[in-house]
Amino acid sequence: MFWSRRQGVDELKCEVYMNKKSIITLSVLKQLAKNLQKEKSLSWHKALDEAARESGYTNYKNYQNQTKLEIGDFVRKILLENDPLKKEELAILFLKNFQGSFQDRFKIIEYVSGSNEVIKLICEKSNLIKEIELLFLKDLQADKGGEVEIYAPNFIANKVLFSELNYELQEGKICIEGNYELKLKFDGEVPNELKNLPHFNSQPMYGDFEIMVDKNKKIIIDNQSIGWKE
Repeated sequence: MFWSRRQGVDELKCEVYMNKKSIITLSVLKQLAKNLQKEKSLSWHKALDEAARESGYTNYKNYQNQTKLEIGDFVRKILLENDPLKKEELAILFLKNFQGSFQDRFKIIEYVSGSNEVIKLICEKSNLIKEIELLFLKDLQADKGGEVEIYAPNFIANKVLFSELNYELQEGKICIEGNYELKLKFDGEVPNELKNLPHFNSQPMYGDFEIMVDKNKKIIIDNQSIGWKE
């Protein structure tokens, strides 16, 4: 079994054991099988078996049986645990050894009542913050006549970096709040009379934001501000 629980005299004590192979969801395994099918000209059934073996299982049938046991055992144990901190620890240990889609990981949030550390780990494992930074940058670049252009005429957003992030579950969505640094570049050839302006000495703009992400990884920029640092 992936998880092991022992019943103590006074309280329910939990010991967690991690096996050597990762927990891989069906969608991830099937993608691996598709790649192997194409690379080795295998039938779909043989590709599934090969993908399962590469993932540490005997064959595809063994993968199906073992994964149901491992994931099911995790769900049972986290639901039985009453201590919020222990719930969080269980979820973090599981997620560190779990390969799945964002949707697969998102389901775990509900088991831990929106734990900040669990949501943070899910976002990191899903490369979500980099995706949001890219979307955020594209949104600023597309906002013609917006705040960036008002504060810094003839400049465009060039790079955005997030910091001081906080994570929370709100109405079934992940809410991410934080600050960001925005680096600018001149839109076109730089006139000589402008080269000594602060913008050309790598002075970035700063702001804060609030972004919502649903279980399908749909990203919505809820609130955003920007300006020069005083």
